Amino acid sequence: MRPFTSISAGYCLPVTRPVKMLHTSDWHLGHELMGHSREGEHAAFFAWLLQTLEGQEVDSLLVTGDIYDVANPPVSAMRRLYGFVREALQRMPGLQIVIIGGNHDSALRIDLPGALLGDARVQFVGALPRKDREPDYERICIPLRNSDGEIAAWLAAVPFCRPGDLGQGGLPELYDCIAEAAARKAGGLPLVLSGHLHVAEGAVSEMSERRIVVGGEEAQAASLFDMRASYVALGHLHRPQTISGATPIRYAGSPFPLSATEREY
Repeated sequence: MRPFTSISAGYCLPVTRPVKMLHTSDWHLGHELMGHSREGEHAAFFAWLLQTLEGQEVDSLLVTGDIYDVANPPVSAMRRLYGFVREALQRMPGLQIVIIGGNHDSALRIDLPGALLGDARVQFVGALPRKDREPDYERICIPLRNSDGEIAAWLAAVPFCRPGDLGQGGLPELYDCIAEAAARKAGGLPLVLSGHLHVAEGAVSEMSERRIVVGGEEAQAASLFDMRASYVALGHLHRPQTISGATPIRYAGSPFPLSATEREY
């Protein structure tokens, strides 16, 4: 996993500090391997993650989907997620957390905490938001603040998109509209795009990743992502990897192996 990405450099903007973002993904809370619970490994991962967030003085934590292993996770998995969020906010008063839904997640379950938290330091985006039955691109555009509290970048927090989210133009048209809305918000500031999908040329895990078919296509081309983005943060593929494209495209990967085929990750 490549957990840390610094959004900085190359922009002549009146911002004193860049945003430090940590991109992680595919936690699969509640996962079992051959009947064996992974709770010990998740506890170790969260201890490492909290230490890293503090040590690197991270401003924003982005989790790109598959928070849970199943749509109806056990209570212990939900307790672990909320316990981590609570401890992270207590230890790092300025930390911003953005969590998007994946294909393993229930979109409604991921969205639910947002009704309690509002637009505070934690944002949950389980489903593509809609307004008057059309995608609401404005609501997934999230400002990212640096350690001085200034808006220093923008994030388009795009969750796993199901066929009902797409128009006639499919994912390419959807991402074009999202990138355009986010670029307007960002002005000249760095822009981060996110997603939970299978991009062509990405290395897959045959035994642990569910196939994603959206609009009849299992894999999408890297050209899906607008070159105006400074970074594209992806989830779904468990192997940490970089995808070739006009802009940096990265799968953070899962924090530890989820099947025997992933033991060399």
